[in-house]
Amino acid sequence: MKVNNFFLWLCFCVSLPLIAQNDLVIKGKVIHNNQPLPGVHIQNVDKKKFVTTDTEGLFLIHGEVGNVLKFTHVGKKDLYRSVNKEDLENELLIIELKEQVVELEGVEVKETTVTAKDFLGYTPKKRTLEEKRSYANNNFWAGSGFPPINILAILNAISGKRKYYKQALKNETNLAVANYIIDNMNRFLKKDLGLDDEKISVLAYYVMENTDIHNLVKSKNDKQLEFMLTDIWVTDLSEKLKNKGK
Repeated sequence: MKVNNFFLWLCFCVSLPLIAQNDLVIKGKVIHNNQPLPGVHIQNVDKKKFVTTDTEGLFLIHGEVGNVLKFTHVGKKDLYRSVNKEDLENELLIIELKEQVVELEGVEVKETTVTAKDFLGYTPKKRTLEEKRSYANNNFWAGSGFPPINILAILNAISGKRKYYKQALKNETNLAVANYIIDNMNRFLKKDLGLDDEKISVLAYYVMENTDIHNLVKSKNDKQLEFMLTDIWVTDLSEKLKNKGK
């Protein structure tokens, strides 16, 4: 009996390092020009897990040897890193992102972040539900020397489906989802992604018919909603808005 117990204990002790090594928490820091970079979207491609860096550029994510981590941030080059044994053993994994540079016939154009204030000349005020509806359907002036800007026009330019989005704005369920994002995700989107009120509205109207977004809003799963909104903004919408502005 004692021999059997000893054998079981020995097997358990031998298996502990293997279990621990299978799935560990990787602690890291993302920097740019030797400065911490907040709001970086980090995805463990193999485990389908998402996190974002905090104001100090720090992050924690589960991973194991061989997993691929994808780092994305607006205006920065995407970076892929395969997790190795040293990454798991290091106290802090340092990741440096490079600025996205577009070269056109020998001319370098660095991508920059454009805020609503750059267009409007003032910080937009908060709006009621009726004002949001009216705002989404009508032009607003961007200041002297600029043409009027329209949220629907931006979305139409992206998708080419003007009638589709007009109908969506009439749908109370979709509007409720958009307004939930505008009202409840406002702080996260501003702090972690650096979005202003106008870009938050564009993002909200852009995703308001997404079935997965509907389910997350209905269940009030704000944490997973943060991950999805970050992924959509970083990998899809922000690039389309940049291309529209060129």
